[in-house]
Amino acid sequence: MLYVKLTLRNLTHSIKEYTLFMATMIMSMTLMYAFFSLALSNRILSIFYTFYSFLPIAIFASIGVTLVLGWMIIYITDFIMKKRSREFGLYLLSGMKRSSVALMFSAEQLIMGAIALVIGCILGMILSQALEAILFQVFGQDYHFVLSFSLQAFLLTLGCFVLIYILEVIREIRLIHRCTLKELFYRKDEHTTIHVSKTKSVLCFIAGAICMGVCICIVYIFYCSLKDSSMRGDINSMMLSILMMILSIYLIYQGISQVVMLFLQRWKQKKYKGNMMFLSAQLCTKIKRNRFVLATISVLTILIISLMIMSMQLKNVYDRKIKEEIPFDIMAYSSETLNEDVLYDYLSKHDMSYQDHFYQIYHSDAINENLRNALFDTPFDYPGVKTYIIKESDVQALLKIKGYDPLKPLSEHQYGLLVTPELKKHMEAFMKQGEVEANNQKLSCAYIESSRIGQAVYVDYYLILPDAYVENCTVKANVLVMNVNGTIPDTLYEETQTILDTHEDGIYLYRVKPYYIKDQLSVYTMVIFALLYVSMIAVCILATIIATQQLSDMNEQKETYHMMWKMGCDKKAIKKLLFQQVSFYFFIPLILPCLYLPFVIYGIDVFFSLLVYDVPTMTFSILAPIIFLLIYGCYFILTYQSCKRSMEG
Repeated sequence: MLYVKLTLRNLTHSIKEYTLFMATMIMSMTLMYAFFSLALSNRILSIFYTFYSFLPIAIFASIGVTLVLGWMIIYITDFIMKKRSREFGLYLLSGMKRSSVALMFSAEQLIMGAIALVIGCILGMILSQALEAILFQVFGQDYHFVLSFSLQAFLLTLGCFVLIYILEVIREIRLIHRCTLKELFYRKDEHTTIHVSKTKSVLCFIAGAICMGVCICIVYIFYCSLKDSSMRGDINSMMLSILMMILSIYLIYQGISQVVMLFLQRWKQKKYKGNMMFLSAQLCTKIKRNRFVLATISVLTILIISLMIMSMQLKNVYDRKIKEEIPFDIMAYSSETLNEDVLYDYLSKHDMSYQDHFYQIYHSDAINENLRNALFDTPFDYPGVKTYIIKESDVQALLKIKGYDPLKPLSEHQYGLLVTPELKKHMEAFMKQGEVEANNQKLSCAYIESSRIGQAVYVDYYLILPDAYVENCTVKANVLVMNVNGTIPDTLYEETQTILDTHEDGIYLYRVKPYYIKDQLSVYTMVIFALLYVSMIAVCILATIIATQQLSDMNEQKETYHMMWKMGCDKKAIKKLLFQQVSFYFFIPLILPCLYLPFVIYGIDVFFSLLVYDVPTMTFSILAPIIFLLIYGCYFILTYQSCKRSMEG
């Protein structure tokens, strides 16, 4: 009974002292339960028009959250153990068994986690309904509030919780059993005697600065390779720059405290100015003691902001994808024959009018392939892909259906190019000098057309030839496009899928705009939600680690501030010093991310332009860091207020 009372008393004290840690745990459990609840909700699945399941994405994202959350819990628990090591030593001296001490501390941590789990699941029930309302609004569906408890979501959340805490409890028990009394009594003071070679620290800092320079140079060379169409941007160089960036951050934090101290010794007027001597000593000690953690926080900060930018960027990608890949209401593409009668019968049955056009795509080994050479050494080079041909009359018909102006007719010695907007600028140089040989005649380029009429659906570009030159070419595929007057019925896609005569080795594609839009919206919504879910929890976890460290140090520095007040320093000056100390420690991990962020944003822009679509990133590149700073800043304000109350108390 005594052990129970002691555990409950320590539990009450820990909850009060580590309020921000508990708040972050509750927030994490809330988001985790809400996310699982969405993934398992039949109401959500009913509005998702995709064969992809939301649950695997939720589980994959939650694994990432569990890893970061586990790191926070391990760090905070280890921090608490160091702070209370003398207390545990006194328990042992008073005759308490090691197993009892270990079980008391483990029970205390488990109860704190269980409280966070229960509160988080209750709040998660409400949050899941709010998120459901948002999703119903996105899909244009009517929403009705229904508060329900998902047992499956709770069990999955509980599984993540148990996975973290079981491993942590085992670690705590082993640690307490291995520690001697001497280690327990002096473990708290281990950080006061940190022996790090000055030369080694300075060399690490210099090596980190060199790695930073190499990283920036690699990014600049990559930028030049993309700007110059005669060179091809190397993705491997971008991967190398990421590795150099991470390495530089860890090396710089390994030696930055020593470099700062050497700087202040060299410029003593700076050292003795105001409170700089006290402030620099405190901060350098903290950085030296937590250099690995601070470096990890810096790396994760870059990753979190990148995920935020990418999640916001996906909205633009979705809009662009719809415009590029479904320019018509109905599109059927097959390397075999099309059973178009199935579609026509359905439209006739429902009395629907339409504008349609059937055409074929060709290729020919006889046509000179120097058109491919225009794409070599550019980001759009796909080796092994042939140049496909489309008739001039078919292009004019497609433009007419879309309501675009017709193109200038080609002469018998001219050809045109139908390309995506990204590829157009790379092909303009070829337009002036490139020639295509067809039927033993050399044709010059008359124009490059980038109107959206389906060129992005199959390949990036087509060679437009006068109809007479295509007679001897091989048919590659049959294509039917159609714009329907009025609303397309929901059953059209399912009842007309037999339009494709599929075989194992064929290439097939059938898209109906309303269905395709909802299908893509489902996929992109799942990914965006997952990225934001991971990002939001990760920001809170990083800020919690910094806040907990600062609050615990504040309890140890009470006497120092009290002594400064007795020596004649007024309270206003002490509060200013405390604000500076908390500010510096909170924002030091953000210095290197701020330096690297422009290059990271450029890398994200390149990633989207090469592998997805070239969409603007400037707005989101500003918005994502602002959101990060707002969340991070809230933790900073709460930490400063808590430190101030602790000092005044």
